[in-house]
Amino acid sequence: MSKDNAPTVSNEMLMEMILKLKAENEALKAVKPAGRTAGIKLDNLGRMSVQLAGSVPFAFYLDQWDKFEPMITEMKAFIKANREKMPDEVTRKAAKKARDATK
Repeated sequence: MSKDNAPTVSNEMLMEMILKLKAENEALKAVKPAGRTAGIKLDNLGRMSVQLAGSVPFAFYLDQWDKFEPMITEMKAFIKANREKMPDEVTRKAAKKARDATK
């Protein structure tokens, strides 16, 4: 289609489209996935990939999982014994904020 045959669009029509798209964009941003805290999937390399909300995923090949899985009971006992020494999310964020303030 040549420039001569192109449909004419007024500034008002363009502004209307922009405002409509902005409203649609804001509505999409407002929608948060409900209760999505973790995900497990098979990645493109055949690994079990585990991702917590807002974190980098970690992945295990089957042979790695086979070595890791028997340690779960031991890890739970370790966490129980050391829970008071392990920072929670609020403590980690406060420490990061303090570190960033000293930079």
